[in-house]
Amino acid sequence: MSGGVGLTEWAGPPARPIRYGLLLRLWDAYQGFRDGRRRIPAVPLSTECESGSEKTPEVHVITPKLEYLRHLARDQIDHERSACLYRAGPLRGELAGADERRQTAEQEVRMARQSWEEARLPVPEEDLKERRLAESLREDRPDALVRARRLADRDRKRATAESAWAQAEHRLAAAVEAVEALWQEIAREEAVGRARARRVHEFASRRAAVYLQQLVRTHPRGPDLNARLKLLGPDLPAWARESSESPGGEPKATHHVRDRTRGGSPDGMVAP
Repeated sequence: MSGGVGLTEWAGPPARPIRYGLLLRLWDAYQGFRDGRRRIPAVPLSTECESGSEKTPEVHVITPKLEYLRHLARDQIDHERSACLYRAGPLRGELAGADERRQTAEQEVRMARQSWEEARLPVPEEDLKERRLAESLREDRPDALVRARRLADRDRKRATAESAWAQAEHRLAAAVEAVEALWQEIAREEAVGRARARRVHEFASRRAAVYLQQLVRTHPRGPDLNARLKLLGPDLPAWARESSESPGGEPKATHHVRDRTRGGSPDGMVAP
């Protein structure tokens, strides 16, 4: 598993923007010039409103060139989505295993806490007076000695339970840290995928802008076309837009510090 890289940590130089070469710019400009000279698209005449004022209807301009750019960008954005899913797939598989280990560690913490709670209970008076086989002679083993031995047994059990509880907490902290690191790695891969998709979208928009600039300049009804123009696509999909929400299901970090003089929280988790 690769280490968790925070989204604000330096992981390498930034990627260069997609180069819009001179030849490609000239080609897009030429196609805009050619379509404008051929009156593509046709601009409808203005209509009159019922009040008599001129109404400019909204015209969605779609030319073969714009359609080509839109489908090309959509294909490239889908490719970036597939690459993002491919990179994040193994990480999500590791995340499922890490989350299962975290749940197991939480169960172990609850069981260890329950054992510690049982070990710290006061010893009943009858148990303090109970003598074992080697303590049957009262002359050699007075009641005070037997009582002290029972209390010492209780202290050893409590110390053992407390040590087991601490070890269980340590395993839980490590499991939570592993899950959080995987969530950060998945979030980083998704952020990279969104950024690459936006780069494709911006590059297609630049090409469309160069094309439309020449189209409006050479079209016989350029001013009317420019007033009615509305570029459609390539639409940026919802997954590629910036999201301020954290990944769903991400566990929150907890402090594994317990007050063992009073006990932990009722469910065995860390009390705030």
